[in-house]
Amino acid sequence: MNWSAYLRLLRLGNVFTAWADVLAAILICTPALAQVPWARALLVLAASSCLYLGGMVLNDVFDVEYDRQTRPDRPIPSGQISRKAAGILGAVLLAAGLGAAILSGPRVLAVAAWLAVAIVAYDAGTKWTIVGPILMGICRTLNFTLGLALFEHAIWLPNQLHVPLVGRLGTAAAVGLGLYVMSLTRFARYETTGGGRIELTTSLLGMNLGLLMAGFVAVALRTRSLAALQATELPWADAYQDLLLSNDPNVLLIRGVWWIALAAVVNASCLPAILSPQPRRIQATVRWLLIAIILYDAAVVSFVRGPTTGAIVAALILPTVVATRFLPAT
Repeated sequence: MNWSAYLRLLRLGNVFTAWADVLAAILICTPALAQVPWARALLVLAASSCLYLGGMVLNDVFDVEYDRQTRPDRPIPSGQISRKAAGILGAVLLAAGLGAAILSGPRVLAVAAWLAVAIVAYDAGTKWTIVGPILMGICRTLNFTLGLALFEHAIWLPNQLHVPLVGRLGTAAAVGLGLYVMSLTRFARYETTGGGRIELTTSLLGMNLGLLMAGFVAVALRTRSLAALQATELPWADAYQDLLLSNDPNVLLIRGVWWIALAAVVNASCLPAILSPQPRRIQATVRWLLIAIILYDAAVVSFVRGPTTGAIVAALILPTVVATRFLPAT
């Protein structure tokens, strides 16, 4: 078995970005690391990993004809892995992800099932349509929501009137992340052809809107007027209280340090590619934009729990950078 080819097919280095989503959602809902339900959290991480990797594999299974023309060195078009073997691997990974979700509880299973549907819909037919980037954004939103689903009433739906403030922030962060990834996906469409300077610029604007959305909601939820909506019955609901009750303006700046770093990385990475939209430069930019997902998750955690706890999530950047130096990120 050609292990190197399988690692490239899985794009294994990117899985740490999926871990960051789940870990961030769990950390913002737990006032202390000792209170994290680690047994169930590991199951959710396993579910997220399998669903993500399965989606990566199926992406190449369905794109094999396109890859023969644009990236013939990829594992399937180069003949290193058969399309049938890759298809089986992708299906097994999706099934394993749903299996881990079953063990995590009905809420996690419901989110995982929708995530699996969105993954297959994206890979099988919508990737190159206008719906493709939207579906990819939905996939990332659902991946973040997997972590929230561990906790009762942590997902903020239109008919949920008593979701704790930290749950509202978590859901807003999931949606903001989806908008960021939707725009990133549109940006990445030019990594094999180059060009599209206007499209690249508008995609960068969309990414910044995604970053601003979670940040804006985080600031808005600091107001005492919303504190009355804080559900006190739930053991995790007070994770946001220390920030709500703080009148020190420096707290906002200190806890927003990861957001400042995130905005700098995203915009500084995109500018060279927009000025000179060559395939190789766009591919390198997309790699850093994927890594910035971890910074986004760290920013959310930092705002609720402080920059030190945010650094736990940000530490996932290291294995991602190392892995993507040897394995393709896109």
